[in-house]
Amino acid sequence: MSTILVDNLCENSGWFYNSLMFMVVGSCMLRGLMRFDIVGQRRRESTWERAAEAVRPASGAASGRMGPGGGGSTGGVGELRREVAGREGVGGDWGGEAAFGASPAAFLSGVGRGERFENIARFLRLKLGNDRHERRVAELATVLFGATRGWHGLGRGDLVALRFAALLHDIGRWQDDEKHPEIGCNLILRSKGLPLVPRERRLAAYVARYHRGAVPAEGMDLILRPGEFGVATRILGLLRAADGLDSRVTGRVEVDIAGRGRKLLIVARLGEEGAKARRAVGRRKKFRLLESVMGCEVRVRVV
Repeated sequence: MSTILVDNLCENSGWFYNSLMFMVVGSCMLRGLMRFDIVGQRRRESTWERAAEAVRPASGAASGRMGPGGGGSTGGVGELRREVAGREGVGGDWGGEAAFGASPAAFLSGVGRGERFENIARFLRLKLGNDRHERRVAELATVLFGATRGWHGLGRGDLVALRFAALLHDIGRWQDDEKHPEIGCNLILRSKGLPLVPRERRLAAYVARYHRGAVPAEGMDLILRPGEFGVATRILGLLRAADGLDSRVTGRVEVDIAGRGRKLLIVARLGEEGAKARRAVGRRKKFRLLESVMGCEVRVRVV
């Protein structure tokens, strides 16, 4: 019945038939364009994900861990970096070119510094006005990363993510001091002005959200992907400790850090700082997560 009705309408009204065909063809073209855009987006995300995977520590002997004696290999990371930069038009340090087998000092001085780090710092200054505390936390977190390199099993990409997360952990303060962890997390996840690959973005958002308060159980945070919880909590533990050593109350603190056995020894030199600053640096709760995820004991001495 419906077929006969359409035929009669087409015979009596040629414009209806033409309009119908135009709508069908237009719908097909629109679907094709949408599919092309989705496929293109997935390819771009896949490229960035492969780049992030390339700088992650793998399992086994070739993991590139920063344990005593170094070892490991970067594989085709350099080639993939050039490929991604060429396709996406995004520069950046990608952690420098120091090999995993380099000395700890060379490794730490060459990773997570450069164009992307400075672009993130510039973004931060636009929101907060300065980045002094965040830069100091990034450097302290880097020193802690080196001092605990025999315990955490993290690699180059994780140090890059740690330094970027350290810069961004307090960014939510531009709107509200009390709720800045939640605000900062949402800003990091949504902002297109941050030069982060997807994995770095998730880790930075996770650190911003949970650098204060309780840490949820694995799978309950709605930020991380499966398999990222272990790395994320170790990065968070390092960040919390670094943040505690350079709180906004204390200002700049000279710190000596050394790992011996399963003990992390920290000497904080505050000079003429008052009692409030000394209590801030010596608070044990800032180091509890680090002790838990690293399986170590942290001892802090304030002088």
